Amino acid sequence: MILNKLIKNSSFALLGIIVLSCGPDQVGPNLKGASDDFDKNVDFHFYQDDDEDPNMKFNLHETSYFGTNTFNEEVSWTVTVTGYGSGSEAKISGLSDKLSQDNAEWLYGRSSNVYFFQRNEYVKCELKIVGLDTTYVVDSLKFQGEYRWTNKTINGVRHFVVDEFDSDDPIPTQGLSATSPDQVDNDVVIAVTDANKVEGSNSLAMSGEDVNSNGWIGSRNHDRLLELAACTDLSKMPIDSTTSPDDLYFNIFIYGDSDYPGTTVELKIYENEDFDSLPYVDDLRNYALDELNTLNSAQKAISDAWLYDIIVNWDGWKMVSVPYSAFRATNNPLTGGNGNRIKEPGRISGIEASLLSFPTAGLEVKTYIDFLTFTQGGRPQFKLQ
Repeated sequence: MILNKLIKNSSFALLGIIVLSCGPDQVGPNLKGASDDFDKNVDFHFYQDDDEDPNMKFNLHETSYFGTNTFNEEVSWTVTVTGYGSGSEAKISGLSDKLSQDNAEWLYGRSSNVYFFQRNEYVKCELKIVGLDTTYVVDSLKFQGEYRWTNKTINGVRHFVVDEFDSDDPIPTQGLSATSPDQVDNDVVIAVTDANKVEGSNSLAMSGEDVNSNGWIGSRNHDRLLELAACTDLSKMPIDSTTSPDDLYFNIFIYGDSDYPGTTVELKIYENEDFDSLPYVDDLRNYALDELNTLNSAQKAISDAWLYDIIVNWDGWKMVSVPYSAFRATNNPLTGGNGNRIKEPGRISGIEASLLSFPTAGLEVKTYIDFLTFTQGGRPQFKLQ
């Protein structure tokens, strides 16, 4: 079959229109099917930056759309974009006599399911018209560049990517670069892997057996616990100091496996509340810019840290979004439990993600985490609605 040949030989980036036979669609109450007189000569294409059927570069262009010639009647249709490697899928539907930028726009390269399209994978674009037994296909387009979400505001929501977990040694200001395993536990793994991922090239594998029954397996965190406050311009700080804890969301993709029922991922948010030395956010920003500075033990002893436990009781990938207002204060005065007990988003300086055996200690636990972000103004806009 031609399509299978294209999949096997995708490195040649073959491009063309293919018509595949399939069963007719059932016409529901809100759909308008094609009549017997519908002209099946449909010219279907993908457009970006005024180019027809180009490689997809959402790192350069936010918008794209699907287009056709004008049909001889108005019909219901669906465009499905499928990634050959990622498992991602985007669906766009409408009712019209043609597809155009007005009704078939695809923004930011977003998918409809949990997976993200991956850089340099090949994708297939299919147009199905209700009532027809044919599918129009543009095959083997290359998804050359993904959308960069950091500091982008969409539908009033500002996004910031903390870590894509594509490297065990990320640039310190761009990821969680420090690992702390429980040395007593067995077979502790906290490392980047390409075995299972939802976004990018890798995810962070976290597993181990809680031998000492203290509930903690290990953590990955910002090395200095100041990285989120380090910024060259006060107006461009990752977190606006005026943001309400109700409007600040921490978002993470977590892989669940029912074979490991005691698995919990804990997020810990550090604030630097050294108001004597750093009374203003701008003082904290300048302090954090010096790579020799850390959130030191004296500062931890007078600052808050906030926790949220995510009990992983599902199978497969899932995005979890938690408002900062839902986090609880840690009680350990040595690790951020001795501050003013007031959530102050503008004082947030670092993040830690931990693997726990919880609520039952002493178990073997396992998960993967990916694409850790936070958003201001609402939940993330990563997906098509």
